[in-house]
Amino acid sequence: MGVLTTFVALTTDDAERVDLSFFDQTAFGEWAVDGRGLFDVELAALEEVLTGRELFEILAEPGDFVAENPDATATLRRLEPEVVNMLADRAGGDWLPTAQRWTEYEELEGAEPADLESLLVELADLADRTRRSDRQLYLWVSL
Repeated sequence: MGVLTTFVALTTDDAERVDLSFFDQTAFGEWAVDGRGLFDVELAALEEVLTGRELFEILAEPGDFVAENPDATATLRRLEPEVVNMLADRAGGDWLPTAQRWTEYEELEGAEPADLESLLVELADLADRTRRSDRQLYLWVSL
């Protein structure tokens, strides 16, 4: 089994109480999007595409880890508000050009732009709903 990743919108209280030992994407219902195994470098590459910031600068930042289980096989990290806002601002928009630029990164070699476009459409919708609620957007990674 590979890496499981899920984008999930949680309240701050829920994020602090989340049980990382049990992963069930369906438990989050409409507040979750399958991350398709993408994390860290791939998401930093997306942030570079969206913001224009340099990849090495993004990767050098520690990240906002909210929780990690004792054996470090699962983490919960809050996405940067700037990225969430950029996604939300483009909800309902055309994501294919962004997906095409994203696939140019070595870490996404072999990825199909249409697949990444689908992810971006879902993620932008989740970011938009998250921004309009009392939730924040997190990435749950389970190894």
